[in-house]
Amino acid sequence: MQAWIRDRSGNVAVMFALAVFMLLALGGGAFTVVRVNAAATRLQDAADGAALAGAVESHSLGASEADVRDAADRWAASALSHDAGFDGPAVTTVALAKSVPTEVTVSMVQTVDTLFAGVIGVEKITLKRRATAVAGAPRLTCLHVLDPDASRALMLQGNPTLEAPNCVVQVNSAAGDGLHAWGSPSARSEATFLAGGSARLRGWSPAPVNNQPQRADPLATRMVWPVPTGQCLQQDGYRPVLQPGHYCAGLQIGRGGRGSRLEPGLYVVRSGGVHVQGPGSVGDGVTIVMLDPSAEFNMQGGSSSLKLSAPTSGPWAGIAVAARPGPGAPNSTLQGDLRLQGTLYLPGHHLKLQGSASLGGAGDTRAVIVRRATLQGAPKMSLAGGYPSGAHRSARLAR
Repeated sequence: MQAWIRDRSGNVAVMFALAVFMLLALGGGAFTVVRVNAAATRLQDAADGAALAGAVESHSLGASEADVRDAADRWAASALSHDAGFDGPAVTTVALAKSVPTEVTVSMVQTVDTLFAGVIGVEKITLKRRATAVAGAPRLTCLHVLDPDASRALMLQGNPTLEAPNCVVQVNSAAGDGLHAWGSPSARSEATFLAGGSARLRGWSPAPVNNQPQRADPLATRMVWPVPTGQCLQQDGYRPVLQPGHYCAGLQIGRGGRGSRLEPGLYVVRSGGVHVQGPGSVGDGVTIVMLDPSAEFNMQGGSSSLKLSAPTSGPWAGIAVAARPGPGAPNSTLQGDLRLQGTLYLPGHHLKLQGSASLGGAGDTRAVIVRRATLQGAPKMSLAGGYPSGAHRSARLAR
């Protein structure tokens, strides 16, 4: 027995086995630390992105709490959809602040398999990460060019001026030259987003952003076009005072160097277009609606002028001039001075500003929504206000 105890043969093997176990434990621990740190970073990134996605969604028109939660959940699931090594999907909790409706907090919990650390009894580690984001003020789109395919959907030629310093220009055309500006134009906006690209771009500040999503007409679902009933109001010549109602054969505003006064109310033009001629036409609390998809809105002569303020309440609040879209693709031409305290809504029209025409001024015109737009010669378009658009919302991480 004593001989067996004094026997030292095989000690090296025992020590080696112990050393291998220690090396595996140390190596497994180091691998686990790296793996868990990487997983924690991915989980935090997912939480950050989910909170931002929820906060952005909170600014959408008509977004509910369910919409906000769904946006955050979808982002979190997508961010981690290709990560291996997690023990099942993350548990995501989305909380909305009651005092700040656009503040969204996302908490995420996920279990990570440690793999080699299992040799020391640590098979899984639970990670918890949290992020809070607050939506920024929504950008407003004040010039929305809707044609999805047209070359030169928005064109500036000659010496035109486009002023939209506090709102966004959106061009839906996917063409490589959806925006075309040449000559000596001057264009200024908060931002310009193009679904396609631009050609011969000059005088634009800041530079447009190409290859952005197309955005839907912000007023398309709001419009409830009137159904004309009752007696038609006929125009048999120039009238200094115009009354609201239904006009069956176009609407003539001003004529022969004289203006017209439009009484407050809704002017529904069943067929034919609207023609403005002569200086000094005005109307407060007025909306003009054209129902004929092929009808035009034209202002003839450089001395012609029309100033309209839209209603401030009711179904046509904020809309000064509107035309129902349809199979026609009319050209509406402005050659005079059109000042609208409200929106010019011509979603099926190619709007042309020619010569020294002006649209807006003094921050009156809220938005222009058209199929296409051309500024040719030395016209000026000045826009302020606008409508929220899904392309132009923002958010920031708060903590």
